[in-house]
Amino acid sequence: MYGQISLLYVFLSTTAFLFLAMTIIWATSILIKNPTIIDVWWSAGQAVTFTAYLIYLADYQSDKIAPNKSELPIYLLIGMICFWALRLSIFLLTNCQKNRL
Repeated sequence: MYGQISLLYVFLSTTAFLFLAMTIIWATSILIKNPTIIDVWWSAGQAVTFTAYLIYLADYQSDKIAPNKSELPIYLLIGMICFWALRLSIFLLTNCQKNRL
């Protein structure tokens, strides 16, 4: 269905996305004078990075590593990482709002 995507492409595209997002978050933190919002994005950025790599691993490399094996463990790992990142982001966001008031 898809052509082969190299790991370098995944790395460069996630790096560019994270750089752009972090620059926007940093500029926003300067405008609102609240640098703690950067921490909220940090955990979400981890989820983006690991999810991109693990989807690449599941979709493009699983047949090379272990043919005829299920990708379910990889997708469970993605779910666990995203749950952790969402939980940490919500925790940091609520603390950020408490400290802001």
